[in-house]
Amino acid sequence: MKTTCTFVRALLLIASLLLAASLTTQAIKYFTGHARLLGITDLLNVNGEVNVPTFFSVLLLLTCSSLLGFVAYLKKTQRATYSLHWLILSLGFLFMAADEFMGFHERLNEVTDQQVGLVDSTWLKYSWVIPGLFVIMLIGISYIRFLQQLARAHRIRFMLAGALYCTGIIGVEMVGAHHAALHSSFNFAYSLLSTLEEGMEMMGLILFINALIHYTREQYPHIRIRP
Repeated sequence: MKTTCTFVRALLLIASLLLAASLTTQAIKYFTGHARLLGITDLLNVNGEVNVPTFFSVLLLLTCSSLLGFVAYLKKTQRATYSLHWLILSLGFLFMAADEFMGFHERLNEVTDQQVGLVDSTWLKYSWVIPGLFVIMLIGISYIRFLQQLARAHRIRFMLAGALYCTGIIGVEMVGAHHAALHSSFNFAYSLLSTLEEGMEMMGLILFINALIHYTREQYPHIRIRP
């Protein structure tokens, strides 16, 4: 358990440092007028693309996918009832990692705006959250029995991690969209919201990694998981 705690603490430390660095460079950008800082601002912006925070988030998602895939494999060898559920989750996190890097969900905005007529909406400025909410609800309903068969401690860990992640990616995203629609996204207040959103996503993923490690170590004590 000591090595597990060390690994999770390391992830938490890295996430905290990235969030603090992003917020600091954004504060310098908006309060001093030094926008780029030789490119460091863009490199550390948690709301940016193809930079350090993005790669860290992709790493977290890939770690979740790998752990889920490992459990799915073990469940399949045991012919366990919910092995397919674990595999689907693993593939889902793999897709989320690709999306985090490529930004597929952002390309849904134009399509959703045209189909639903939300061009002038403030809370749904980033209208990809509509299909996102649908997917979350579908997964939630489909995995009710899966969660029920888990031990209480594992179920609570999984649900807390999922709630934190989904609140950030959907809830705070909508608040940020509302602010951007009214005041634009080029201000420090929006940077605060985007940092909160990305922070909740990172912490949710780290909590999920911690939950998966706890689950695997309890269910398969003969297997040693090292960071």
